[in-house]
Amino acid sequence: MSGPGFAVVDVETTGFSPAKGDRIVEIGIVHVSPLGEIEGRWETLVNPRRDVGPTRIHGISATDVARAPAFESIAPRVLNLLSGRVLAAHNLAFDQRFLFAELAKVDPELAIEWEGRIDFTAVCTMQLASDFFPGRARSLAACCEAAGIPQTGSHRAVSDALATAQLIGHYVSRSRESRYWPGLLTAARRWSFDEAHAADWHPRGNARNPAPHFVERIAASVDAIPAEGAERAYLGTLDVALVDGYLSGLEQDDLVAAAADLGLDRTAVGRLNRAYLEELAAAAWSDGVLTPDEHSQILDVARALGISDSLDDLVGSAILAAEESTTSTETLASALSLAQGDIVVLTGDMTKPRAEWVALLESRGIRVANNVSKKVKLVAAADVETQSGKAERARQLAIPVVSEGTLSHVLASRP
Repeated sequence: MSGPGFAVVDVETTGFSPAKGDRIVEIGIVHVSPLGEIEGRWETLVNPRRDVGPTRIHGISATDVARAPAFESIAPRVLNLLSGRVLAAHNLAFDQRFLFAELAKVDPELAIEWEGRIDFTAVCTMQLASDFFPGRARSLAACCEAAGIPQTGSHRAVSDALATAQLIGHYVSRSRESRYWPGLLTAARRWSFDEAHAADWHPRGNARNPAPHFVERIAASVDAIPAEGAERAYLGTLDVALVDGYLSGLEQDDLVAAAADLGLDRTAVGRLNRAYLEELAAAAWSDGVLTPDEHSQILDVARALGISDSLDDLVGSAILAAEESTTSTETLASALSLAQGDIVVLTGDMTKPRAEWVALLESRGIRVANNVSKKVKLVAAADVETQSGKAERARQLAIPVVSEGTLSHVLASRP
């Protein structure tokens, strides 16, 4: 895979400034031969360990990157793909700045030093555009149009890298006699890094494939089922996770980890999940009426828990259990509500501007804080899978992280 040739790189990022903490969320690499022919392509999502930024632009959600590798775990693969090749990009300064910033964070044990040791020979197709398309705009789309290159899937790293690679082919074919290209290719440096422990690529297609239901990822059996205290601990974790009737990928991972830590096997977890759902149905039926909202909530929770019983069966079981019980039990499902004086934190790039959310919440007597503390009632996120600092802190404090839609529903249900 090492040169000679070009390695075209394109990255999608959480924002515009690595100096302010923005990270790569996707990287695409395309190899181009010295004659301008496409030789190979690679792509992967990257877990930025923070909020993913403007999903509406790059199309990447927190859910997509939840199980993607962090940059440092793929750095050896990335660097080996660049070895012996001329680093190329359209608007090279942007991509190279992020690449260098990510390499600077790499674990020193990998012996990767981007400054000095990793010295790239590089070329920017945007800077060369004025030589090949004088008087034309220099954007990637404009250059591709001028060169007759079809461009699809913009703001997807591998698609933009492929378009840039074809643009290099166009440049090379129009200037074959130039000594510029051989000089660049000869100057490209080589290195080699051990990929034995590097993570595999995780392209967008992988992210779209649903992971096994979390119950299926719980051990089928353990040596012994622990005492009731462990089961209550699991139910407490489940209650916090299901406060909005939805289990995000991160919440599912937490439940799998909780079951393992508590020594609960798949059978025990299935029984507890059903008990939780029946308790929720019993609470909904306690007044003898099942409202449309209650109906919807029970179904949402059943789906989240992987329980396929009909609603009639669930309610019937709950009524029977309530009639046979001689003591009342505390409802496990917490009520998600907001009252005057409650504190809410907002995180992520929501569809409604932050200023509008703040005005709406404050008009209801609800305070909006910038940081998460024990006093916060809930955190509303553009994507409930987000790994923003605010969301991570909320999870540590067992504060619900809910979607923008759930926040709207909670406010609409207030008297």
